[in-house]
Amino acid sequence: MQVKVKEIGAAGLNLDFSYTLEELPVLAKMQGTADLKFVTPVECEIRLSKIAQMVEVCGSARVTVALQCSRCLADLSSELQVEFKQTYVEELPDVIDEAGGEVELSAEEMGLILFDGENIDLSDEIQQQIVLAIPSRPLCEEECKGLCLTCGRNLNMAVCNCNDRNINMHFASLLDFKVDK
Repeated sequence: MQVKVKEIGAAGLNLDFSYTLEELPVLAKMQGTADLKFVTPVECEIRLSKIAQMVEVCGSARVTVALQCSRCLADLSSELQVEFKQTYVEELPDVIDEAGGEVELSAEEMGLILFDGENIDLSDEIQQQIVLAIPSRPLCEEECKGLCLTCGRNLNMAVCNCNDRNINMHFASLLDFKVDK
């Protein structure tokens, strides 16, 4: 979403809007990869405030995703809720060190994002926050037992009759190793 900076009044600006997947190319590219599917549109609540030459954006975004448990491969649905705060500036402020000399810092080092002076595009920040919120190893439940390494049975559903040997998979190839004397 493009926000016109001149529409931000002295009292600030509150926005409630949603993005479809087609409007967020990073998330659209992730759709269907690594067993990830976005089930709902991305719902956003944003507050923009102008402070001197800076625009501060505080907001939240929410989306429901369908994933697979990383232990038992069961399908699960999860609502991702992210909160973020970002400051946008038209040009970087001058920074003076203790000796009175000018210090050159990048926008990233200052924690700022540059904008063109007329519009601020919020879609990049929202996409970034959602990508960071996607769990790398989603679990159906904290105590998920996973799959049997031998027969592949879901151990959350039933106990299998496989030999219950505690094998460190790093040394599994040495299990049947015999030394001839």
